[in-house]
Amino acid sequence: MPSTAQGVVLADARREAEALARQVAESQRLATLGRVVAGVAHEIRNPIAAMRLKAENAIAAGHDIPRKDQALRTIIDQIGRLEGLLRNLLSSVQRAKPILTPVEDVIDFLNERVDLFREQAAAHGLAFKVEGRSIDAAFDSARIGQAIDNLVLNAIQNTPPGGSITISAERSADRLVLSVADMGQGVPEDVRAQLFEPFVTARPDGTGLGLAVVREIAEAHGGTARAIHRPDGTTFIIELPWRPS
Repeated sequence: MPSTAQGVVLADARREAEALARQVAESQRLATLGRVVAGVAHEIRNPIAAMRLKAENAIAAGHDIPRKDQALRTIIDQIGRLEGLLRNLLSSVQRAKPILTPVEDVIDFLNERVDLFREQAAAHGLAFKVEGRSIDAAFDSARIGQAIDNLVLNAIQNTPPGGSITISAERSADRLVLSVADMGQGVPEDVRAQLFEPFVTARPDGTGLGLAVVREIAEAHGGTARAIHRPDGTTFIIELPWRPS
């Protein structure tokens, strides 16, 4: 049995360890918050600057109606860009409870998502492959659809012309595993650890919100999102608890 003095020392050490853990957690939270704030500031600066410039041009145009109309169209486009940014940002930080709906065939569901991007992929010289056997499941089809869309769009942006993108589904025991595999250059080592955090991206034109949204949607379902880094590309995986339809 430890002496009273030993007990006091152990209790003090435990309290110090707990305090240190809280400090580390708070530091990590503030660091993440700082990255989010910096990312938001960076992403909204360009649309705001574009809208201001176009508004000034419209005022200077006087009675030049076509020039005013073009300025208004640009402003509307930039407003849409900001709305999309805010929508993705909110999706990445708000864990709304999923609304589960029956999906009779997950492969059919994936084909429906892929069909939305076939023309865009063809314009980039890319082909789609949808693989897997028929699986029934229950999940929030709107939100999982959003996650798959983000991964497919990410794959299109990262796969060189002539490559292919493979989307698949399989049931592994009590888990439903959805994956999107690209044939890109891979994710740089220095961003892999923070890949699913908001505003972390290796692309100069990326917002870094797509994968954060994917992770949030997966975790809201009680699942996970992860990446497998292959020599010939990257495979993104959404793993969910399997629920029968």
